[in-house]
Amino acid sequence: MVSQPGSPSGSRGVFGGFNSTSQPGTAPNLSNPSQGGGSSSASTTQANYPSTSANVFGSFNPQASQSSTSFFGNLPQITQPSTSLFGSSTAHAANPTPAPPPNPPRTRLFGTFTVPVIQRPATQSSPPLATNSETSNSSGKYTPTSQPPSSPEPKSNGPHSKSYMDRDGDLCLKVGPSLAEFVVCSKTMARTSPFWKKMLYGEFAEGKKAQPESEWVVKLPDDNVAAMEIVLNIVHGHFDRVSCNDELIYTTHFYNICVLTDKYDMTHVLRPWAKSWSRSTQSQCDKLGPSLRSKFCHERLWIAWELGDQVTFNEIARTMILSCSPSLGNYLHYVGAMEPPGLYENMERARLDSIKALLKPVNGMTQDFIRGRPNLKCENNLGRRNECLSLMLGSLIRSLSRNGLWPIPEPSAVQYSVSEFMKKLRLIEFCDPYDNQNHHSVCSKSHLSTLRNEIHKTILSFPSLLTETHKRHLEAQAKKSGFA
Repeated sequence: MVSQPGSPSGSRGVFGGFNSTSQPGTAPNLSNPSQGGGSSSASTTQANYPSTSANVFGSFNPQASQSSTSFFGNLPQITQPSTSLFGSSTAHAANPTPAPPPNPPRTRLFGTFTVPVIQRPATQSSPPLATNSETSNSSGKYTPTSQPPSSPEPKSNGPHSKSYMDRDGDLCLKVGPSLAEFVVCSKTMARTSPFWKKMLYGEFAEGKKAQPESEWVVKLPDDNVAAMEIVLNIVHGHFDRVSCNDELIYTTHFYNICVLTDKYDMTHVLRPWAKSWSRSTQSQCDKLGPSLRSKFCHERLWIAWELGDQVTFNEIARTMILSCSPSLGNYLHYVGAMEPPGLYENMERARLDSIKALLKPVNGMTQDFIRGRPNLKCENNLGRRNECLSLMLGSLIRSLSRNGLWPIPEPSAVQYSVSEFMKKLRLIEFCDPYDNQNHHSVCSKSHLSTLRNEIHKTILSFPSLLTETHKRHLEAQAKKSGFA
């Protein structure tokens, strides 16, 4: 509101000019809304006011003949358009009767006031920020979403979002139990291996010919999602998303990758990383526990089989034969890992043959002592051969019994691993060869040396596990992976 023109003075508060239209010396009529009265039902009274009244919002002077004094000092007359907190307003001609307020009066703690209608100027909205659905060009400017780019932006957020390996991809691979979606280029996949070429462009249900009208989708629910993502990044040239040669790669992750490359005949795509990743897994597993599972021997054996790493393959296969047993963590078979064809059967036979070979010298020496073979001689030449044989047989049986090997078990009944069985055989002793009272100490040393030499020969003559078929496979894979 503005002060009326011609009024000698107008009091002004923080909300702009405020001028009473009441006559001097007369109280405002509280029952008349046109004079700014409130909703109070109290009867109106006439009262004489002092020359100047002040409140915290400025002075209120109903007498027009005296200057008003506000809380902030004297205020001049307002003859120009008054400026309020909400903008400027134009001064109007004097009107003895104030116009009715545009809105109903509202009661405040210090009286009543009329709420002005605020007209805010229309502001121009700022352009929206670029989002993931917008693309950028080489100049750094963004293309609005109303102008679709030539290809969609790769996305990989959320369990059901698509990961774009190729922005112009025409094939969607749904991988794993969760059916994670990867948009790929079918031509790239077909060039990668003959398997994909036959599946996508042959007479298969997954081929393009079988899905001419709908979206081209191939479901691979049995494949590992993380491993498939690495393989697809490699074949589509996204090498920045692949672990470098000097970076750590977990054995199980590398194993899952090798399962896929074997399944889809893609071993050659791993050539730049095959050797370094193999060294990485080997250095990790060498620091782990002694059991087969703690060393991930089953997974590492398959990795070596897929890459054609014959040296590592022979080492791990030998470790598995020596360490496998019915004890927890040392089972020869592991359902969670792929098995090279026919190899585990050869390993079972090799383990049984090794135990037979280790038991052979023990059985032979025991029978010689029992039957008194003429080839056994007493080394002290005192004519006490029978005494010597009895002493050697008794000490042998006692030592075998102490180590859980008496009666001597059948090879198929041995529950120890080959390594544990060899340790027990090395604990076999005859009568104390260093006992001064023992007149057959020389005989004890001779028989013990003979037994340990036979055990050592058995270890050196360890049977080969690889057939000609296995060797040809490893040689072919080594040429693909770079191990040749």
